[in-house]
Amino acid sequence: MNRPAVITPNLVFLMPIRPGGAVDHRLYLAMPALTRRLATHGLYATTKTCVGGGPIAWARAQLAGWYLGTEPRIEHAIWLDADVVPTVEHVRALLAVDGDVVAVPYPGRVRTTGEGSFWTCWARTPLEVREDAGHRLVALDGTGMGLVRTTRGALEAMGRAYPDLWGWCDLLGLTGKEQAAPFVFNEILRDLRDGRGPQYQYEDRSFCWRARRCGLRVEALCDMRAVHGNADIGFEASSTFAEYLGLPKRETVPSASAHVDLGPVYADLAAGHDPATVRTRYGLGLEASWPSAMGALRVQQPDAWRTLVARWGEEKVLQGCVLH
Repeated sequence: MNRPAVITPNLVFLMPIRPGGAVDHRLYLAMPALTRRLATHGLYATTKTCVGGGPIAWARAQLAGWYLGTEPRIEHAIWLDADVVPTVEHVRALLAVDGDVVAVPYPGRVRTTGEGSFWTCWARTPLEVREDAGHRLVALDGTGMGLVRTTRGALEAMGRAYPDLWGWCDLLGLTGKEQAAPFVFNEILRDLRDGRGPQYQYEDRSFCWRARRCGLRVEALCDMRAVHGNADIGFEASSTFAEYLGLPKRETVPSASAHVDLGPVYADLAAGHDPATVRTRYGLGLEASWPSAMGALRVQQPDAWRTLVARWGEEKVLQGCVLH
């Protein structure tokens, strides 16, 4: 009897979920196509989820412990929030660059700085920008953990520096000591830089603070942007963190649309499926792939293009953000 081939994953998405939380419907629709497309590039992805037994930091710490203890070792790990939608372009860029903690920026739901920024990245001042593997990276003080690649070595170094997760769990009255996990995601820390005493920080900022104290680099792919729940409403489809920082605009943004069979995309649109659903179903990113696909449709199938525009409006079709 022929047995199906078993492929060992070399990439894992680590997805913490808040108690009572759920996976965003766009991420749910996008993941199957994303997994298939990643496999064509030799990346065999699996997803590990953990529902927090209290603060979301508990779930993150459990996932970190699980990842460091996996055998055989999984080569790559990407933190993925349940309301952030990644693309193949994001994943390939995260794995291509050399860095310890690398994020894809995305807009938040509230202003995060005194300047009125909605970006969940906090750039260091003065700006530190470098090039690697065809991408620009900007150094950060901290970042949201919605779409972040961390190396195994970085997590191991932080685990050695901050080993005692369970003392914190006992302090908060939490239970569930199924496995050892590094003390790198707790939400309370003492900011030693300004002497103001204990300061409350969300677990993602705490993680970045600890990473930098361990001598690790925290950076963002400033020319990319991920979809984040409903926080993208009001954002221009082309806006990026680099643009917010005032960096010179890149002439081109890498696009993976040339590697996608656009026939099914066009067929679904012609059948009346709205652009947002189709875009996430086929893993087409807002920052490059979707606009490229729509440009190709306008040239190759003008009648189909006119039909779409008549139904949804040109701006909504180009942005790929129509929802029922």
